Amino acid sequence: MNVLLVHTAPVFVVSNYGSTNISRETNVPGIKQDLTEYQIHDIGKMLSDKYGKPRNKMKFKYIEFFVIERTQIQKYLPDTSNMGELIIWETEHLEISLYTGINSPKSTYDTKSKSYIHYFNSDPFRTIDYAEGEKPCKSYSYISYTLKDETRKKLGLDKNKL
Repeated sequence: MNVLLVHTAPVFVVSNYGSTNISRETNVPGIKQDLTEYQIHDIGKMLSDKYGKPRNKMKFKYIEFFVIERTQIQKYLPDTSNMGELIIWETEHLEISLYTGINSPKSTYDTKSKSYIHYFNSDPFRTIDYAEGEKPCKSYSYISYTLKDETRKKLGLDKNKL
């Protein structure tokens, strides 16, 4: 099971005629797949507090991530210049993985206004203004929970069922 890590945000439609805040008109918030690096660190610490020291940490270009695109979830691989880290914990029955995400190409976090700043242009290596309270974000982070083979067999989940 994969749990995508997101935050809520207003949804805007921008056109040649101006912009409309769809969230305000529908009372339904949108979501963005960005979290601050500090939030990701805190999630990793909570997982370590619960499951102990991670078994492994990996950073390589073949760690897939998931992107919500309209009504679908698509899998992608990062390019070699912007890779996330995969941190893995193991219990008797589960493997738990935290994908920290890639450097956000479109968001930073402003600690003064306590809000995310979303950019129209995509640049995961933009200059962060730390002195003004701006913090970097990570995109497409997730937690994955996988049952171990022995557990699946014990529970009878290894057989194909309709």
